[in-house]
Amino acid sequence: MVANQELVKSLRRQFIVQGYGGLTKAEKIALIDEQAILIDEQAERIAELKEVAESLREWIDALPSDTRIDVEMPGIDRDYVDSVLK
Repeated sequence: MVANQELVKSLRRQFIVQGYGGLTKAEKIALIDEQAILIDEQAERIAELKEVAESLREWIDALPSDTRIDVEMPGIDRDYVDSVLK
């Protein structure tokens, strides 16, 4: 499944109408399809990273507020995780 069908359609129209370095229509479409695959892969990776950040936030929330943990994670707190998830 393509991450953004409208983007792919727009790119196809742009390449077909404007021409692109002497490529044939089939070559242009193949190029766009390759880019769509990369977009899908990036979208999947972003979803995985979001899961990691959400899990980290759950872990932070599960700790009692007066708990001191000697873990080297400077700058990692709930505010930081929330800003990453926005």
